[in-house]
Amino acid sequence: MKIPRYRSEGGTTIDSGRSLTTGTQTGSAVANLGVTAINKVTEYANRKNSIDAKLRRLDINTNKDLSTAMMYGKTSDFQNSLQNRQDFLTPDNWLLDYDNSAKQWEKEFKAGLDEQTWKEYQPLYYQKFFEARNDVVKAVNNQKLKNAGHAFNEANTAYKSSVEQATSLSQIEAQYELYTELHLKKNVETNLFDQKTFNEIKETTKNWTNVKYGMLQATKDLIIMSPNGSQEVDWNNVTSRLKNKNFKMVDIEGKELTVDDDLRKELIKQAQDEFTNQNSLHTKQKEEKDKTTKTDFVNRIIGLETGTKEG
Repeated sequence: MKIPRYRSEGGTTIDSGRSLTTGTQTGSAVANLGVTAINKVTEYANRKNSIDAKLRRLDINTNKDLSTAMMYGKTSDFQNSLQNRQDFLTPDNWLLDYDNSAKQWEKEFKAGLDEQTWKEYQPLYYQKFFEARNDVVKAVNNQKLKNAGHAFNEANTAYKSSVEQATSLSQIEAQYELYTELHLKKNVETNLFDQKTFNEIKETTKNWTNVKYGMLQATKDLIIMSPNGSQEVDWNNVTSRLKNKNFKMVDIEGKELTVDDDLRKELIKQAQDEFTNQNSLHTKQKEEKDKTTKTDFVNRIIGLETGTKEG
């Protein structure tokens, strides 16, 4: 649509050069520019929110990973410290100390992490807490077994020492009953070893004790003097006594031992070995004594001849 031209009286036509749609087109361009700007702003905001969310997620994940590493270090340090603890006789304290340490660790993590990060890390924290706690429990149980094993070895040594020093059959009998019926059975009850192991250890203990018990019977009242003047067991007569069928002897449980029993044969062999060593030693002692006596005699004769000694 064209705007009517105004004609002057002189016939001159006035033309603005603009159509009726010119203003409308300009307003539309401005509006489009505004929409574009808004879209750009919205796009930028969305992109920024996305970046911020990613950075936030990165921050949370990083702090979770760092916390996991720190928790691993704390639990590892605690477990390693158990190897050098001085309270190894009371290992239950180790677990109490671990629980108390973990409470402090949890406070540190809560204080050092924001709420959302702690919320996400908390399951990982407790997972490591219980894993490490189980390891501490295992260490406590292992230490208890070590302590029990050490106590068992100490009791075994003490028992053997008491039997070695015994001077009567009744003393050995009392020590044997105390050791087998009280000490060994107690370790079955505390699960240091099972019934099968108990039977094996008891059998080993009985065999060892029988040697001492039998030899004490065989050596009773058989004493001789060595060339050096010391009292010793008469191993020669002990051997003869053990070989004598009429000599009655029993084991620690009261069973009679004949000359054909393996235990008695073992005692005979031991007595023979003792006699061999004793005889060899006495021969040397006698030679030394004879040598000394001969030297003294020669010196005396020389002294009489030279007048330096009286006869």
